[in-house]
Amino acid sequence: MKCLTWTVAVLAFLSCANADLWNANNNPSFFDWEKSYQYLFEKLPLKGQVAKQLPWSDTYWPNIDAGIAHRWNSPLKEKWNYTLYTKEQLLGMTSAQISILSPAEKYDIFAGEYTYPTVHTEWTRTKPTDEYWEGLCNGWSQASSSFINPNPVSVKNADGIVIPFGSSDVKALLSYWVALFDTTAFTSYIGMRCNYNITSQTQYQNTSECADMNAGAFHVAITNQLGIKGAGFAADIDRSIMIWNQPIAKYDAKILSEKKSQKQGVEKEVLIKMVMYYSDETDPSNAKIQPSLKDVSYEYWVEIDANGTIVGGEYTTFDRLDFAWKSKTNPFSGYMSRVRDIYNAATYAGRNLGAVDTKSQFEGQPSTLLDQVDGKFELSGTFKAGESRLWRIKPKSAKRIGIKFTDVDTSKTYDTIRIFEGENGPLRSVISGKEQEKIVEITTSEVYVSFTSGYGGQARFTAVYYST
Repeated sequence: MKCLTWTVAVLAFLSCANADLWNANNNPSFFDWEKSYQYLFEKLPLKGQVAKQLPWSDTYWPNIDAGIAHRWNSPLKEKWNYTLYTKEQLLGMTSAQISILSPAEKYDIFAGEYTYPTVHTEWTRTKPTDEYWEGLCNGWSQASSSFINPNPVSVKNADGIVIPFGSSDVKALLSYWVALFDTTAFTSYIGMRCNYNITSQTQYQNTSECADMNAGAFHVAITNQLGIKGAGFAADIDRSIMIWNQPIAKYDAKILSEKKSQKQGVEKEVLIKMVMYYSDETDPSNAKIQPSLKDVSYEYWVEIDANGTIVGGEYTTFDRLDFAWKSKTNPFSGYMSRVRDIYNAATYAGRNLGAVDTKSQFEGQPSTLLDQVDGKFELSGTFKAGESRLWRIKPKSAKRIGIKFTDVDTSKTYDTIRIFEGENGPLRSVISGKEQEKIVEITTSEVYVSFTSGYGGQARFTAVYYST
C-alpha cells in the first residue's frame, strides 16, 4: 500500500510539472511590435484574415532554375549561360522578343546596365545541384504581404528601349529586393528552425527546435495578427529540415472540447482544430492572377491559467509550423531603387507609398573602413536574428578589388554574405552556408561587404582583400 501511494504521488508530481509553456524562442511577444497583443483566450477571435489583400501567389524562383535569371517566358526556358544582348541589338528587337527575357535581364536593361550584373550574380548564386526547395521563398512570402499584386506593364529606359514586364517579372524583383537587397529590414521570429530530417531521424522529433512552434504561442500569434490586426506574416510550414516559407492568409478555428488541467500553473485546457490558409506557389505568368490558397489543419491543446490567459499548449497532430516570422521592408534604394518606378507603374500605387529613396543603400549604417592596398577582415561569434556587419573596402587609387573568403561557416539560406559594387552599385556575389574558399573579383574602386544573420546563431569567415 505504501508503494502504491508513493507511485501515485510521483505520477501526480510529474503531471503537475509537465505544463507545455512556451520557451524564450517561442514567445509571441516577438511579433507584438506595438505592445498590444491580447492573451486572454476568450478575447481571441476564432476566424480572421489579412484585411487589405490576400498575399499574392507566384513562383519562389527556385535555385535549380537559376532564380530570377530564368527565362521562364521563353519557349526554350533557358537558365544559365544564354546569350545576352547588347544595347544595339535590343534597340532592333521587337517587344515580343524582349518579353521573353528573364526578370534579371529586364531590370538590368531598364537600369541601363548592359553588362547584366544581376544576371551574372544569379548565375553564380544558384546551381542546378541545389536542393529543389531552395529559392527566394523568404523574399516571396514577405513581399506578397507587403506589396500590391502587380499588373503587367511596359516601361521605357533612358535609351528608349521599351521593356515589357509581366506580372511575375515585377513580383520577381520585389522578391529579390526583400530576399537579397534589403539587408537591414527589421525582422522578428517565433520558434526555431529544425535542421534535421525528422522523418528518417525520428530521435530529433522532440528536440526543442523540431518540436516547436509552441501550440499556445501559435494560437496567440495567428489570432492577434490575422484575427485582431488583419495583418499577415510568413511561416515555414514544414517542421522538418526543408524550408517552405509561405505567406499566411487566413484561419478558421473551432473549439472541440475542454478539460480541467492537472498541470502546474494551468487552470484548464481547450482542444482546438485550426484550419490555416496560405498562398501557394504557382507557375510564373504574364497576367495578374488571383491568389491560390491551400489549407492545412492542426489540432492542439491550449493551456490557460486561472486568469484566462494563454500560457502554452501542446499539439495532438504531427504537423505544425517550424517557425513564423514577419519583417518590415525598407524603401527601395541603391541599385534596386528603380524597382519603384516599375512597381508604381504596375500598381498605380505611388500616391500613397512615398517617393523613391535616392540615398545610398548603406547610408546611416555603421561600417568598418578598409582603405589600405590590401588587408584582412574576419567574422566570428554568435549573432542575434537580423544582426549585421558591414565593411567598406576603398583602397586608394584602386581600379579592381578582389576578396578571398576562407573557412566560411554560416547557416545556409538564412545567413548571407553579400558583396556590392560600391554604395549604389549592383549585388555582385552572395555566399551562404559553408565554403572552404570563395574568390570574388570586381572591376571597381569600392566594395561593400555585408553580413546578415537571418535567424541568429554562430557564424564565421576569414577574408583577405587585394587591389590593383
